[in-house]
Amino acid sequence: ANVSVCTPKADIFSAGLILFEMLYPIKTSHEKYKLFEDLKKESKLPENFKETFGQKLVDLLISLISEITEDRPSASDLLLSIDNTDFDDPSFEDSILEEKFNRLNLTSSFTGPKSSPMLNTSAINESLFEEDSYYDWHSSLGTEYE
Repeated sequence: ANVSVCTPKADIFSAGLILFEMLYPIKTSHEKYKLFEDLKKESKLPENFKETFGQKLVDLLISLISEITEDRPSASDLLLSIDNTDFDDPSFEDSILEEKFNRLNLTSSFTGPKSSPMLNTSAINESLFEEDSYYDWHSSLGTEYE
């Protein structure tokens, strides 16, 4: 019997898949299955992913979805890595916005005729990259951090 132990590194793998799915539009269930199989077996991202998001995000995702559990970062290492990455690079923000708009267009094609409303991209840009607050769930007080 092939038994594997579930560790926190399994959550890191799942976080990598979720991050990938948030950034990369997937049109069909079959495409999703094929992409996830490639990611799981070979840590292989689609060809245009690097061109769209750059090497920093590719390296981060590859580390999260590594087939070798020990090669995946811990949650603490992941947070440090994100803190030390320059996501303020305008080209990074532009690529994220472009993918988000592509996803919106993809989604709207399934719900009816496409409309092209005027979008306030500066407001969207600010909302996508503003600082979020989060809670320390390990604290009995639920301390809020900014």
